[in-house]
Amino acid sequence: MEKLSHTFAFEQANLKNMGFWDNGSSQYYKMYSWAMWILFIYVFDFFQVMFLTNATDVEDISAGLSIVISEIILIHKLHVFRGYLPRIEKLVEVLDSDDFWPKCPEEWKVANDSKFKMKVLFRFYHCAGYAAIILYMFVPIIQGTAVLFTPAWYPWDISQTKIFVATYIYQAIGTYILATAVMAYDSIVCCLLLHGDLQYKRLQIMLRKLGHEPPTGLANTEVAETPTNRKRCIYYNEMVKCILFHKNVNEFIGEVENIFKDGNFTHFVASSSVICMTLYDLITTTDDNVLVYISRMVYLTGLTFELFLFCYGGYEVTYSSSQLVYSAFSSDFLKFDKATAQLLQIFMLRTTRERTIKAGSIISLSLNLNTFLQLMKSSYTFLAVLQSLQP
Repeated sequence: MEKLSHTFAFEQANLKNMGFWDNGSSQYYKMYSWAMWILFIYVFDFFQVMFLTNATDVEDISAGLSIVISEIILIHKLHVFRGYLPRIEKLVEVLDSDDFWPKCPEEWKVANDSKFKMKVLFRFYHCAGYAAIILYMFVPIIQGTAVLFTPAWYPWDISQTKIFVATYIYQAIGTYILATAVMAYDSIVCCLLLHGDLQYKRLQIMLRKLGHEPPTGLANTEVAETPTNRKRCIYYNEMVKCILFHKNVNEFIGEVENIFKDGNFTHFVASSSVICMTLYDLITTTDDNVLVYISRMVYLTGLTFELFLFCYGGYEVTYSSSQLVYSAFSSDFLKFDKATAQLLQIFMLRTTRERTIKAGSIISLSLNLNTFLQLMKSSYTFLAVLQSLQP
């Protein structure tokens, strides 16, 4: 059977191929990684910033600022990823451990449903992202205009045909690398959150089975003198297993939150302005070509879905954790002895507190659907302000 981490193996391979998964494997890979960072991250973004400093028109500023902010967010995310890569690899090891592996047909059904959901979400996200890249690249070619598809300033003369073609190819490669990197980062973060949600659902199944089905093991029951005491001992041991598993899942999700909270916070803060400026660019464009509008709409769809992924992953974790207390109540607790019943009560009190995912250290933004709606609302508010600045 495939490992659970196989759900983001494609994204992991993309980051390795582009030099962004540098775990110190070899000196040659480190040199390749630095070359990719310099050519397609720092230098590429520098040309975008230089265009922005020379822009005077509101439309040019809006288009340039949208791209610059997106790239700055990506740079911050990649630095976070690079700095915490050893901890991320440990998370992958925990995810593939026996403790997180489904144990029964009911758990396997939940796991397969969760993996199918991840596949659908990430395929749609990648399709929207790559479709936007292709449209942005080929719209100028279809129109027959000698303009770059990304606003940027270059220190060389792009009016010459060969130099223009070379610059266009450089932009195409750089845009592909940046888009692939950001989609891989977002998918891995969301995937880890959804795997945490999967483990909470497995725990719900384990809790509901307590007292209804025979325990899977008879550990530490030889000390019991009677069959009744032996059964009670087994139930107590099963309850302890659930508590320890709950602790491991909480630690896993807490580590995901601690690693990516700063990157998520930066993305949340800037996402409203990026979506707003993309909408403004879509509204104010004077091009009559329908492909221009389609490319802007597809790009806007990708931006919105990117924000939705984070909020949806956080929402699923919060909701699944809130259902643990009801699953515990569904156990056949009337069969428990006093010690096991007290342990169950303490566990239920502990699980009444929802596990919310936060983004940021200064201002906490919960990753849930309400946050997604608030950010979308603020984007339209900023759009109204930009429209009021038009002459």
